[in-house]
Amino acid sequence: MIADRIMDNYRNTGLMPTNQYLLETGQGDLSNQIAKKGGFFKWADRLGLSRAPSASDTGWDGEKRVQKILESAGFQVERSIAVKWPFDLLVNKVLRIDVKSANFAVYGACKGWFYRIGKVPQADLMALHQLDTGETYWIPWNIIPHSNVTISKDGGKWVRYKESLWIVQSMLEPRQAEIKKLSLFSE
Repeated sequence: MIADRIMDNYRNTGLMPTNQYLLETGQGDLSNQIAKKGGFFKWADRLGLSRAPSASDTGWDGEKRVQKILESAGFQVERSIAVKWPFDLLVNKVLRIDVKSANFAVYGACKGWFYRIGKVPQADLMALHQLDTGETYWIPWNIIPHSNVTISKDGGKWVRYKESLWIVQSMLEPRQAEIKKLSLFSE
């Protein structure tokens, strides 16, 4: 049923339908079913359909890049392909990292990398990754605002978190100790 409806849309557009396209064409039910049963990327892959670039691609590109940064620093990193975790990366099985990605942009008088946080993070650490420079700001969850973050070219008030991978290690150690302590109670 889902595959048939996706293919009907594909025949009309020549691309895997996007969430926005489905909503605009009154097919929110199909959008919901795709999201609940693997997601748009998975369905496109399963059916062998090409996709139009989307905002999700920006996020996925950043997640992959941050994963490589962490792995090259010697960390073990798991990444959820399906949208099931309330964070993007799990480091050494205990530290949760939410990745936000952006390219430099200019909106009127405002210039910088704009990140939408939009909620209280359900991660230990936020990695704000600049796709165009490859730089990453590692900011603990309790410091970052729950709305938006703008990073200027010089880093502004966030400069101390720029390329500060040591923060990952410093947050990892207490999380590992916490997990170890909790596991004593389950024995």
